[in-house]
Amino acid sequence: MKKQLFLLVGFLSLLMTNPLKAQVAIDLTPGSLGSFGFDGMFRLGQLDGNFLYLRRNPEIAWELWRSDGTAKGTQLLKNLGLSSFNYPEDFYFQANASAAVFSNYNKSTETAEVWRIEKGAASASLLYSLKNSDPIYNLLLSGNQAYFSIRVDRQYIVNKLDLSTKKTEEIGKFGNYLGLSSAFAAYKSGIVFPAGPQNGTGNSALYYYDAASAKLQRIADLPAMNFFVPEVMSSGDRIFFFLQNEANKYYLYTSDGTAAGTKALIELKARSFLDPSMIRERTIFLHKGKLYFAGRPVGGSAQGQDELYVSDGTAAGTKMLRFSSQEPLGARNFVAYKDQLIFTGFVGEFNTATLKINDATGLLSTLLDGTGLGSGISFGAGSTVVYQDSLVFGAARDRFGWEPWISDGTPKNTRCLDLQKGIDGSEVSDFEAVGDKLFFSATTRATGYEIFVLNRTKTTPIRETPVQISMKVYPNPTQNEAWLEAPENIENWKVYDASGRMWSSGKQGQGKILRIELGSFPPGTYFVQALSGGKLCRGTFLKKE
Repeated sequence: MKKQLFLLVGFLSLLMTNPLKAQVAIDLTPGSLGSFGFDGMFRLGQLDGNFLYLRRNPEIAWELWRSDGTAKGTQLLKNLGLSSFNYPEDFYFQANASAAVFSNYNKSTETAEVWRIEKGAASASLLYSLKNSDPIYNLLLSGNQAYFSIRVDRQYIVNKLDLSTKKTEEIGKFGNYLGLSSAFAAYKSGIVFPAGPQNGTGNSALYYYDAASAKLQRIADLPAMNFFVPEVMSSGDRIFFFLQNEANKYYLYTSDGTAAGTKALIELKARSFLDPSMIRERTIFLHKGKLYFAGRPVGGSAQGQDELYVSDGTAAGTKMLRFSSQEPLGARNFVAYKDQLIFTGFVGEFNTATLKINDATGLLSTLLDGTGLGSGISFGAGSTVVYQDSLVFGAARDRFGWEPWISDGTPKNTRCLDLQKGIDGSEVSDFEAVGDKLFFSATTRATGYEIFVLNRTKTTPIRETPVQISMKVYPNPTQNEAWLEAPENIENWKVYDASGRMWSSGKQGQGKILRIELGSFPPGTYFVQALSGGKLCRGTFLKKE
């Protein structure tokens, strides 16, 4: 719902603002790595100078891909099987200098999996699998060990997996819900996490597992936990985590690793298990010794936005930060840039903006006033990144949809990298900076869904997008059959529905007219993609009842 509101606001802003005139003093040209048609992409991260990502093929199975920023260096590593329709559910990714690990849940076999990608390997290898299980709920890579949790018989089991031997050891069993994304944090020589009572009895607690001694330590008792622990982080001896108890009280906790030093820092409004604002987004960030986090104040509106808080680690030193409009900020996606804390937030009920905090004064200010930036800023993990000495983010360009923007933090040097030369938005998302390249996904009217790359040392596209033309489809609307007509002989073709499912495909060795039987097709809109004379042709038709 939020996304539609942002699109509407961005469209309305077209009536009120002028196009951006300022230029960034760098030359970046986006190049496409190829069209994926109706397939989707999900950003994972990087390993050894390569971008790792998932793409969804026409059969709605997820595939693991790797790219070095060139078409030749973009390759399939593994087909992971069926998963959820949009993004893979319960998918976690971690990488270090030599390897990456990720979880997957294969819905067709109901199998939870942990995979490894070695530096320079041509494929991914399976480390762990458990059939007829729930998905894996957390995954953390620390040295040569991977830690993950999985629910078995209504208890959460925390496991340690050795990447070399593939041996899995149980750390402990815990009652209640262990948590959602990012509920582990690396701490000293092991990991730290809040969890329900050990072996299903006693109190919930904050635990520390020491990998060196292979011992589990109970740091401090906690209130009986509900199901929501979305984020845990540590810095030195300091630990911060959210906790929702059985009385539906929601807190930010702090700990110094001792029972006496573990306490609730602030009470916030309880959240729903399905609250999308706390899934896969950074809502807690440590910047120059201060903790910044997002939360809804107790007593606030149930429909209200998150406020932005800053804390020195004490209850007395925890306060709310607001913009001059005194509107809630709904802060998300914190990044540190040029010694400033940058984040996305609301200014007004629906307008969104990229904001910064002045470290000298502690005051908030808008980063990009006067640039021609549209009102809609893209939310979600990977929507704002630091790329070398520039800030890159997705935002509306005085109209609906999102384009990539690049900035040095000043209005003068902020510009839109318009992928479609002003015709409409490109729904850009999932930025990932890898060395001197920046990868992101976008949808263009001409080519559909693609992955793009920006490269400072290369000012020509990595691969030219193939010329595309429209294909005649008739009759339209139709009921029993559809005829496709292309300018030249049809070499191959595919037909998809609006969800991305492929209903028909094949190869046509001769002729430029093709008949497709529609008897098994349910009513709805269908999209045709064909290769004709080396050119990509597209068409659309509607099947009636």
